[in-house]
Amino acid sequence: MLASRRSTRQARQVVLAVSVFVLIYLFLLRSSPSVDHEAAFLRHHMNADPPEHTLVESSFDWSWVKFAHVPPPLDPPAPPLQTRRSPKMPRIQHVFTDDDEEETQAAAMLRESRRRKVRDVLARDWQSYRAHAWLQPSCNAALLDTAWAMFETVANGTAAGFGHGAVKEVTVPQDELVREDYMEGFWLAETLKYFYLVLSPPDVISLDEFVLNTEAHPLRMPS
Repeated sequence: MLASRRSTRQARQVVLAVSVFVLIYLFLLRSSPSVDHEAAFLRHHMNADPPEHTLVESSFDWSWVKFAHVPPPLDPPAPPLQTRRSPKMPRIQHVFTDDDEEETQAAAMLRESRRRKVRDVLARDWQSYRAHAWLQPSCNAALLDTAWAMFETVANGTAAGFGHGAVKEVTVPQDELVREDYMEGFWLAETLKYFYLVLSPPDVISLDEFVLNTEAHPLRMPS
């Protein structure tokens, strides 16, 4: 009698466990998206129009800013920007080969030809820059005065006990500036370098011999 009741109880437990497992499986199968559904979802979003973005206007009103110097009109006028496609730059990276593979004369001539083309393009662009874009703006005293006023404003607004702290908000009056408790790395690497190059004597880095890249590294131009 006890054995019969025990077997009946075990059978009920097995049936209950199987029923729960089947219900869970059916629930997961119904809630998980099928492959076809995911493909349709991707097709819809990939082919749909891009979402509209609302442009946020600046909260700073520039209308009240008074400039100490108004840039004079260029004489002669600046040439228009180049509209034609730039010449295709040849590949100049060196291709490393096995040590036991001897470089052929044809490969050496090809590499030298590429180098000459790069030098010719660089020299031609430099001559065009000097002829059309280089108007000696550093000789304009008004521009130098403006640069010095910019340096004084930045230095006074960022000066801290040690170094120069980052400013949390720059669109407020100078006496309301809030400085952060750290100094940006680009203050030394870029900002001070730019001011130094602008305000230094022309013979420190002659722009007739050097051109400055985006990070103000001087690169000597071909003669």
